Amino acid sequence: MLLDHTGFKVDGSVSCIELWGASKLFVGSSSGSLKCLGVQAQEAISEDVEEPIQYQLQEVARVREDGAEGKAPLHSAAVSAIAVHPVEETVLSAGEDGQIFVLQAEPAGSIVATKMNQPADWFAIYDVKYSSSGNEFFSAGAAGGLQMWDARSKSSVRKYSDGNDANIPYMSVEPIEQHLLAGRENGEISVFDTRFERGALYTHGSDTLEDGFHSSCVWTIRR
Repeated sequence: MLLDHTGFKVDGSVSCIELWGASKLFVGSSSGSLKCLGVQAQEAISEDVEEPIQYQLQEVARVREDGAEGKAPLHSAAVSAIAVHPVEETVLSAGEDGQIFVLQAEPAGSIVATKMNQPADWFAIYDVKYSSSGNEFFSAGAAGGLQMWDARSKSSVRKYSDGNDANIPYMSVEPIEQHLLAGRENGEISVFDTRFERGALYTHGSDTLEDGFHSSCVWTIRR
């Protein structure tokens, strides 16, 4: 697979990529900018020669903050995570500036990003994921830790903690049905029951993940 990306430029290094539908990509950068790119397959030059499929990327929609003027980056720090709603045409953009934006397409073709009423984290957000229903989303942050948010009201519903050092941030989250897997900077991975604001059901701190984490984690989720 070959990519021709001469039709756009990313300011800074690429920090995250997320597919939106069948033919669009969101690309976040270390400078805080977010671009929506169209993916188009190029026809083969000759039917007689077997060639790899080539794809061309072009910027198809401008992402702008609601009410903002000019072309300033959406985030004031790197874009850390992008999450696509499982049903609706809504996208979340999280940044290391502690902000989460809700993105929606306009009829005119641009994409409007609305900042949440409050910072999702006072320092940085490292990951954001929707639940399978899309009714909630989860964030992992440097200061705010793990949080569940109501997707409609954009308000924090619940916070989770494994009871360990709060100075070690959560770096990633992955919701699985009513459970939440969360990884911290020191290598710990915890499993939470999202229905309750209480400590982790299970925490694994091995650096190698070779001493039974997988079986214990699966057992916790399936029980």
